Amino acid sequence: MNSHCLTLLDKLGYIPVSSKAEHIISESIKKSLESLFGHAATVVLLHHLASFYGLSEKELTTNYDIFEKSLSKISAYGAKIILKDIRKEMLIETIKSSTGSEITEQDILNPDIGIREIINKIGYDEIAKFVHAMPPGEHINLVYKNEDTKDKVLSSFLSSESYHDEIVNNRITSIRGLITTKLTKFNYIKDILYYEDLSLAVEKSEIINKLWDWMIRLRSKNYSTIFKEGRDKEIVRYEDKDIMASSCVRVAIEDAAWFLLNNFTFEFLSFEKIIKKYLDEDKHISVLCTYKISDISGSSDDMLMKIIETHHYVILENPLMIYKSTKPRPLCNYHSRHVN
Repeated sequence: MNSHCLTLLDKLGYIPVSSKAEHIISESIKKSLESLFGHAATVVLLHHLASFYGLSEKELTTNYDIFEKSLSKISAYGAKIILKDIRKEMLIETIKSSTGSEITEQDILNPDIGIREIINKIGYDEIAKFVHAMPPGEHINLVYKNEDTKDKVLSSFLSSESYHDEIVNNRITSIRGLITTKLTKFNYIKDILYYEDLSLAVEKSEIINKLWDWMIRLRSKNYSTIFKEGRDKEIVRYEDKDIMASSCVRVAIEDAAWFLLNNFTFEFLSFEKIIKKYLDEDKHISVLCTYKISDISGSSDDMLMKIIETHHYVILENPLMIYKSTKPRPLCNYHSRHVN
């Protein structure tokens, strides 16, 4: 299913965002081989290994699984020795780049923690920092397999020092909202809209209204917006640029496939499109939707593509990788004031 998602992302024009994990593994491979064989021999060896799969040197050294398979084709015993040295170089590079807070001293000392585990830990750290630092106006889609991955990403996206609305000069500047089931682990979030309550709607059309009313209520709590009389909810000025930049509403839709599994597909797709349009019009909200891959595996390609294309970023697991849409977006008022 993951490879199928990659095919759909490619069709829709999404490209992978360069990751620190790729850089670290590539640098570690080159440094390890050069320390063992010298520069000239390393160039020849990498060219030979890359030829097994018709890849470039960069493609080979940034994809650990393929590199390991290629190396094992030459010598399984020699591969073990080389990979042990690469692991050491990876830990050094990770520490040098201040990446991988997931990696502990115990991991470094434990020889059973292999290269794949190190790459995954670096990936978790990188994704967590990415969603935590996500500016307003972005729409992210996480497609996950493991619950632990979803929990870590949601925790980073929704986190604040107090788990409550952040306060600056006695005013609310950052609000967290969550759409989820009552079984969520994130019930410390103050503003939650439960699926169980949404399912009580008499008419399907009420679903969109309930979702949108809840979103607007969250947005209206954000102090930084001043509304012009007679024009409904239009941002016209900001009191302070620095505070405004951090002033936003963060909304997570946990296990959004609930809508598909409960026959609210049309309603949710309509809501996703509204969110996309809303975010493109300078609204200070960022949204993270999570989908468990097993919950959407039975969906048609057309349905999956409609879900994907409403998001600016897609995060896939195994390996953890961020993909960005290449479709041009309108330059909204906020971004036009803050471009370099």
